[in-house]
Amino acid sequence: MRLLWDASRPLTVAAAAYTAAASVLPDVVLIAAGHVVGAIPAAAASGLHSAAGRRLIAALAITWAVYAGALLRGRCRPRSVRW
Repeated sequence: MRLLWDASRPLTVAAAAYTAAASVLPDVVLIAAGHVVGAIPAAAASGLHSAAGRRLIAALAITWAVYAGALLRGRCRPRSVRW
């Protein structure tokens, strides 16, 4: 790690951020999807214009954003590494 830090500090920070995102984002997507599923019964009973419906819509938006981030993280990898 020290050699990578000495070679390029921005690359080291980018590699650490990518590693953290790769380990955290899949779990965050599942947690956010659980919040969506948990909000459905109250929203179905009260309607989308109620507070429960707004919570469901907010949970859907957050889940979409986190899932999109997880998909974009996968696109950052090179398709092939040639030495």
